[in-house]
Amino acid sequence: MIVAGWMKDEQARRGELQRLPIAEKRSFDRDAFAAALRDLGDLVKVLGKADSARKAKICADIGIEPLFDPSKQEVLVSAKRNQDFIGVRGAY
Repeated sequence: MIVAGWMKDEQARRGELQRLPIAEKRSFDRDAFAAALRDLGDLVKVLGKADSARKAKICADIGIEPLFDPSKQEVLVSAKRNQDFIGVRGAY
């Protein structure tokens, strides 16, 4: 009974998502991603002043994982896409 209810809920959710218009796929190469991050400007400053817990939540919410390299004084950011948002208009 529990699994059947869950499956019914998921099928309804999937049906709702399938009725949404499909957004065109966007791909970022390394340079485009770096440019987008540079354009954020003030947001980076705001995040720099945020406490660690808040930063971690924001990063998790947008699907990025920053890793600081102290030897180079650089932050390497890896991005993880949320499969629920792929191809859904207005999700980004």
